[in-house]
Amino acid sequence: MEHNQPYMRIQPVTTNTKQQTRFTEHASLVSLVAAVIALLILSFVLMESKVVSSMNAVTLSGLLIVLIWVTALGLKPTTGQTAFKFALKKASLDYWQHGIASGAALAPFFVGIGTFTYGFQHSTISSELTHALAPSFAHLGWLLVVLIPIIVVLVSLIGIHPLASVALIGKIIMTMHIALSPLLIALSLNIGSVVAYMLSPFAGIVMIVATLLHVSSATVSVRWNWQFCLIFLVLSLGVATLLSLIF
Repeated sequence: MEHNQPYMRIQPVTTNTKQQTRFTEHASLVSLVAAVIALLILSFVLMESKVVSSMNAVTLSGLLIVLIWVTALGLKPTTGQTAFKFALKKASLDYWQHGIASGAALAPFFVGIGTFTYGFQHSTISSELTHALAPSFAHLGWLLVVLIPIIVVLVSLIGIHPLASVALIGKIIMTMHIALSPLLIALSLNIGSVVAYMLSPFAGIVMIVATLLHVSSATVSVRWNWQFCLIFLVLSLGVATLLSLIF
């Protein structure tokens, strides 16, 4: 899919190639794999110890790994030590001035989306939808497995956070007596939320990428991601169905 895109035909910029190579010549796949393994182990340790929540455990672990990595690079004796420290300082200033500032500009929007999602989840409309849709969902059978991700995605397109839509659909399903495997329903909800994060123009990562690339969020979410999301949805539902039949 990527091979036929127009941006793949643009020739890469070759300026400062030697300088970039000098900074990264010591990098290896082993160190990258070790960093990922350390990130996973540290995240699980923080989760199991219940020091912080699951999301904060991953964030804190990533921050610690990055700090350790940058510190190790700064202390490692190399011929380009001065150049490395200059590049690190410049990158830090650029991230502070452009990266963090761009994210902060989106903060009011995220607060608004969160408030709207919370209000919808605890409103009478949510309760009425639960009572109205439960009888219809009970007669869908296997079609419900395909319908769940589609509903989660459609609801996310109007600004409802995937977690809220998953919670709403989960409430509806808990009131029904269906013959489907609970594992299959859980996987279907999870698959729907993953696709929603990629297709919703209101998703945080989509908004940040769109801001950095100076394009609309709909371009990133729908125009660029729809092919991958469709393939991911079909394959994931197939694997989920197979797992439910096995287990």
